Amino acid sequence: MHLFTSVKPKCTFETLNNINGERFEKCLELVTQWFTDEWGYIHDKDLTYDQAIAERKEYLSENTDRIHMVFYGRLIVGAFRIEDKEFEEVFSKKELLKTSDIWFIYVDPAYRSLGAGRQMLQEIKRLSKEDMKANMVLLETLKPGLNHFYMSENACVIGENFIESHPTDVLKIGL
Repeated sequence: MHLFTSVKPKCTFETLNNINGERFEKCLELVTQWFTDEWGYIHDKDLTYDQAIAERKEYLSENTDRIHMVFYGRLIVGAFRIEDKEFEEVFSKKELLKTSDIWFIYVDPAYRSLGAGRQMLQEIKRLSKEDMKANMVLLETLKPGLNHFYMSENACVIGENFIESHPTDVLKIGL
């Protein structure tokens, strides 16, 4: 079911490690399920669904400081994970290139087309620039149909790659 309204709710963001109790467990369960359902076909080839869920939940619970939950009020509508990277001596120069990599970005299907994805991307850009001091954001997408969305936020395709045997587009988002 898609909700539709001309009013776009404002998202709030909270890292998973700052969420406690039952709310933490609910968020962790949702992120685990979303990731497994969306990208498990790449990562979980030799696992049953239950094994994949258990392993992913353990992995995600060890990285709660990098997972950002997205809310409309108290409703959990999505999540993303970003990492910072540094590359020294870029192009044979003694300079530092800092990037922020989007590991995943997900909006629950029931809340799509309400502006959460755009707000998430704007938050990723803000965190990348202000907190991580990154020069750019990098993203590998398995869904080239979403490239127009990223391009509307100042992204450009800079290459192609593969995750396992699945082709990806590599995008750079300017800050």
